[in-house]
Amino acid sequence: MRPALIALLLLPAAWCSLPPDVDSKDSADTGDPQETDTGMEPCESGLCDATVSDAQVECASDTTSAPYPLELVSSGPGTLEIWHHRVQEGCCPQLGITAIQDLRHDDTIDVEYDLYDDMCDCICMLDIRYTLGDLYPGDFTLRAAGDTLEVTVE
Repeated sequence: MRPALIALLLLPAAWCSLPPDVDSKDSADTGDPQETDTGMEPCESGLCDATVSDAQVECASDTTSAPYPLELVSSGPGTLEIWHHRVQEGCCPQLGITAIQDLRHDDTIDVEYDLYDDMCDCICMLDIRYTLGDLYPGDFTLRAAGDTLEVTVE
């Protein structure tokens, strides 16, 4: 991954979120040439890179109260929009996200966050929102930063 450089601004705590650049891996087309019934080619190893888009990291609202840390905001064919509440303390870090869908035996989607270059002058709990794409259909356990969520990919 190659992090993009951005100018950092000192902002008051209420304005401590900056739109980050997102590092994501594109889905690799290294699989079996026979297509599945979804029209997607399966990845060769069964560990498939998902695409990540529309990622945002921002200070959580003091009024944010979700029953669970991971929330499925919406889904569509091969996509999931996720909101991860109160992931960790910070202010305005850059964000890199990678996601791997395990089609072998685990039936998991493992998401990893890379939060870096957090040089703003505030402390808050961080919320992360993003969309995962190029996912294969089925029931999976999404795992991110020690939290889990059962999801169904259409």
